[in-house]
Amino acid sequence: MYMNDTNVFISQKELFSLYNHAGSPDTQGQGLPFRIPRSLAERFPEKNNAVIRQFIPSPQETVILPYESPDPLSEQTFRKMPWLVHQYNSRVLIRATDQCAAYCRFCYRRAIQTQVSGFLSNTEIANLCEYIQGHKSIREILISGGDPLFGTDTWLYKLLSGIRTASKQSIIRICTRIPIVLPERITDSLLATLKEFGPLVFVVHCNHADELDKQSRTALDTIRQHGFYVVSQTVLLKSINDSVSALINLFTELYRLGILPYYLFQGDLTQGTSHFRTPLSKGLSLYNELRKNLSGIELPRYAVDAPGGLGKIYLPEGCTQNGDGNWFLKTPDGKTALYPEE
Repeated sequence: MYMNDTNVFISQKELFSLYNHAGSPDTQGQGLPFRIPRSLAERFPEKNNAVIRQFIPSPQETVILPYESPDPLSEQTFRKMPWLVHQYNSRVLIRATDQCAAYCRFCYRRAIQTQVSGFLSNTEIANLCEYIQGHKSIREILISGGDPLFGTDTWLYKLLSGIRTASKQSIIRICTRIPIVLPERITDSLLATLKEFGPLVFVVHCNHADELDKQSRTALDTIRQHGFYVVSQTVLLKSINDSVSALINLFTELYRLGILPYYLFQGDLTQGTSHFRTPLSKGLSLYNELRKNLSGIELPRYAVDAPGGLGKIYLPEGCTQNGDGNWFLKTPDGKTALYPEE
């Protein structure tokens, strides 16, 4: 949609200059492109603010730990097509694009963000719809990426109309960061397009209460006014939101906006992201405090995607600490994965 519009996006050199950032403006992440909307940088002008730090490349991204993986969720194992993952019987995930309005430096798909170029073609949409139509057990269809809302209204219409034809009763989830990083994209025209293909749920990625400024609140309110159900997902990030006060502020503000806090994710063991990961022991301690201070509606599920493609594990009930300080993650079907205590 906006990919090549230099007026919409700020250059890395200009961003570093704007924030008087001490690092090199030529710093490149481990395979992940750089992109930040100019409007996002202008909305958060304070140096070292918690929002923009999530998107600034760092030399620490070149540090690869032995237990980190380019595919920490083992999506490749469950990939039926280059852009379709079918891990759970009742739902599929579509990587509709590799493009984002802003690239989060902790992204668990950072190593594969350039393996699908642009947006799904008409032929690719037809192929994935044929797959969905042939699997009647599918009840939910997650559209992710990249960020699907970074596409045009016309492209989204083609994608959603194909999906809805293939599966009339399934619930469609739009997994997006757009209302936070590019809220001007949330237009009445876009939402009218999406409204035709309900039931449809917005899953909005939001990590810090500061992200909920006037512009993003307006975008989120507009989504709700059009009748969509909105839930949030949050990644626990070191030095960004890893405090009781930061998380309480975030989840209570989301709740006030009519958004259900859905997941708080422990960081995935993605290559080059250790500087963002909060130790699991600290995450468990934080979550224990959240349970004391938040209502059942305000409190999201704390979860981790187990290494080796074993799926989501709910915390704290799904983990135990072993003798060397690491953690055993136990799946509902009795399988076990190891997660390090960093």
